[in-house]
Amino acid sequence: MAKSSFYWVFALFLVVACQVEQKGLPILGPKTVVQKAIDGYKIGDTMYHQIPYFALINQEADTVGSDFLDGKPYIANFFFVNCPNICPAMTSNLWKIKQNLPDDFQMVSFTVNPEKDSPEVLKNYANKFNIDTKNWTFFTGDKTEIYELAAEGYFMHAQMDSLAPGGFLHSSQLILIDQKSRIRGLYDGLNPEDLEKLTLDAKKLHAK
Repeated sequence: MAKSSFYWVFALFLVVACQVEQKGLPILGPKTVVQKAIDGYKIGDTMYHQIPYFALINQEADTVGSDFLDGKPYIANFFFVNCPNICPAMTSNLWKIKQNLPDDFQMVSFTVNPEKDSPEVLKNYANKFNIDTKNWTFFTGDKTEIYELAAEGYFMHAQMDSLAPGGFLHSSQLILIDQKSRIRGLYDGLNPEDLEKLTLDAKKLHAK
């Protein structure tokens, strides 16, 4: 799919698929209504999109399944170590957000250049930004798996592109995920107003 078509489809997806909970934060993604029979009556139960299970390699070279995130809100993003423009700023902004959240709030960063971003490279990158990886996990692994997870799980674009800075195209969005693995917000990782809103929304989720 051409990039322009992808962005148009994704924008339409956000407009059409966004559903609002009573307490304010939206639930982003497609939904399905499942009919259940209770005492002879058919009851409709709305099922929202959830991030699928994944197992990737972290900065310690351990294969880690995403079940460690079950029941926890977290912020996710896509980046690569040698990114010449937006990635360092995004990582720095995420670090600042982390300082204003509870210590156990999770951060998850996926490289879009796993062929070069080995666990050792990711660990050095985290050290460069003085990141405590106890609650901030950097993931590498199979490129196809990461790209599919980005597109089908988080609805983010991640791909090689010779015309993009550094050779990779990826989103600058930061993604807020709730305790049920549902997408609750997208925020521009370079916009101060969005970053402030993300901090507030993350605190709301953590308090639930």
